[in-house]
Amino acid sequence: MNELKVIFQPQGRTVYVLPGTKIIEAAANAGIIIDTPCGGSGTCKKCKVTIVEQDTRIDCLACQQTISKDTTVEVPQNSLLLAPDKIVIDSEIVHKIIPDRKYEDGTFGVAVDIGTTTLAASLVNLKDGAEIAVMGSHNPQITYGDDVISRINVSSGNPKGLEHLQKAIIKQINSMIDNLCKQGGIDKNSIYEITIAGNTAMQHLFRGIDPSPLAQLPFEPAWRGGESVKAAQLNIKINPDGVVYIFPVIGGFVGGD
Repeated sequence: MNELKVIFQPQGRTVYVLPGTKIIEAAANAGIIIDTPCGGSGTCKKCKVTIVEQDTRIDCLACQQTISKDTTVEVPQNSLLLAPDKIVIDSEIVHKIIPDRKYEDGTFGVAVDIGTTTLAASLVNLKDGAEIAVMGSHNPQITYGDDVISRINVSSGNPKGLEHLQKAIIKQINSMIDNLCKQGGIDKNSIYEITIAGNTAMQHLFRGIDPSPLAQLPFEPAWRGGESVKAAQLNIKINPDGVVYIFPVIGGFVGGD
């Protein structure tokens, strides 16, 4: 199937997508985050964009309109999700790390905290526990809704929606790993361990597990974590032998963070 060209203005970004892709998904692929507090149901009408065709301009909702041909889309400023210019990571409290195993020189790990709207990550020397670099980022899943319930609605009983949410967060974590490696001057093949913590819903979505039980009585998680997974299995780009540890959750509303 041939891909279609989508140009976003005034951002000046171009992506190629398959027919049937929603404008909001194409925008996310271009790194443009459109505000959808309703989670893409079309009820909030905050994601208004304009399709430009020669002398014709068609207003539509980015979360509802699909791409059927090469398209130019204008995204007004008031339809964008305005992320903070800088996400501040509080790292003033330093805890002494008591290692439970011996690590060789040049082995590193990354600790990731997945929040509903933001992510925080820290690159750590596994031998001595020294923090090498830190960074924060927006959570790209916000494209599908800016609260937990919206994302549960997107993914509940919808394998494609769940897959989109999981791929979005993993893509962002890989991007953060690349940035941390640049800051720390290391190769990502030197990273052997990743730890993941967050609220219960975010951990379900990272693992690709339907979080719908969290929105239904008795509000129990479908999965409780405390799990080690090969990084390659999750498409996390570190050393091929690297491992991702996902913290256990306590309950439906208390996660591993």
